[in-house]
Amino acid sequence: EKIVLSKNVDINGNPTEESNSFKEGTKEIFLVIKVKNMKPTDNLTVKWVYLDKNLEINSKTFIPSEEFSGNHVFRIKIAQGFPFGDYEVSVFLNGTQLKTLPFKVN
Repeated sequence: EKIVLSKNVDINGNPTEESNSFKEGTKEIFLVIKVKNMKPTDNLTVKWVYLDKNLEINSKTFIPSEEFSGNHVFRIKIAQGFPFGDYEVSVFLNGTQLKTLPFKVN
């Protein structure tokens, strides 16, 4: 239903600071995906790519244990912080690409 990047999320997984631009050295970024009627046979996969180096930096998959509607939050954390550059995160539902969100670290 909705896919956004955020600098933070609240206790319910709602994005509190939607953004596609983050400061160099940011240690974590949140991807919030609002889903409806997701079944245990479905899966959501996200792939984070550092475009400047054409490098996949992370990939995660979510499979609900029961029918699920609401926000699912994917967090990516880099201990030393994100380096300056261009990135993107791609979202796949059951292997089909739904959306790609570009973002910058500057």
